[in-house]
Amino acid sequence: MEDAISAGADFLVLPELWNTGYDTEHFSDLPGLAEEGKGPGLSFLKEFSKRHKVFIGGGSMVEARHGNLYNTSFFIAPDGEILGKYRKTHLFGQEKEYFSPGEEWMIVEDEERLGNLRVGMAVCYDLRFPELFRNMVLRGARLFTLPVAWPSIRESEYILLARARASENRSILVSANLSNPQKTLAGKSLVVSQFGEVLDCCTEAEGYAVASIDLTELLDPKKFFPLNDRRQFLDEIDNNLL
Repeated sequence: MEDAISAGADFLVLPELWNTGYDTEHFSDLPGLAEEGKGPGLSFLKEFSKRHKVFIGGGSMVEARHGNLYNTSFFIAPDGEILGKYRKTHLFGQEKEYFSPGEEWMIVEDEERLGNLRVGMAVCYDLRFPELFRNMVLRGARLFTLPVAWPSIRESEYILLARARASENRSILVSANLSNPQKTLAGKSLVVSQFGEVLDCCTEAEGYAVASIDLTELLDPKKFFPLNDRRQFLDEIDNNLL
C-alpha cells in the first residue's frame, strides 16, 4: 500500500478477505476472525487512510452482526471516516454455509470529498451479475470498486467480465485480486477505463497496479453515454413474468 502511494496513488482498493485469506478449507475458522465494530482490520484501514490522506476501498473483511457473518467491504475517506459499507450480495459455493448475503447495494456519495463522483461497491462473484452494476450506474455511480478472490482457472473470465461491466456502463472499474504462492488465485489486479481498456494490470504475483483517471472526462455530460438510449420497458426484468 505504501509502495502504491509512493507511485502516486491517492485511492487504494484491496482484495477480498485481505486480512484473513480466502481458503474454503479453513472457513470454519472465520467466526473467530470476524470483526464487530472496531476490529483490528478496520482500525488499521482507518488509521492508514488518516496517516497517508488517501481513500481506501477496503477490500472485504468478515463482519459479525446480529449473530450472522457477512463478507463486507468498507469505503474509507482520507480522514478515516467510513463513507460506505457493502455486504456481498451474491455468495459463491461454500460461502453460503458461513456467510449471510447482503440485501442492498451501496453507492458512496460525498460532495465535499468526492465532488460529483459516485462510487458503486461490489465484491467478487457479484461481477457475474450485470444487473447489480446497471442498477448502481442508473443511480449515478461511475466508478466501481471490486475486491475479489478469483481463481486462476477462470482468469480469462475475470478479465473479460471486468472489462464488460466497465464498458457497458461507461464507468471505471478498479479490481484487486488475491494471489498466492500456489498460483491457485489469479492475481491480475487491474484498473479498467470506461471504454473497457485495461489501464494497468498486475501479474499473478503480489504487487499493485496504478492508473490515472480523468474524472472530468468521465463525468462530462456531453460524452457519449449509451444508457441514455436504454428502452426501459424491455430492459427491466420482472421475475413474476418468467
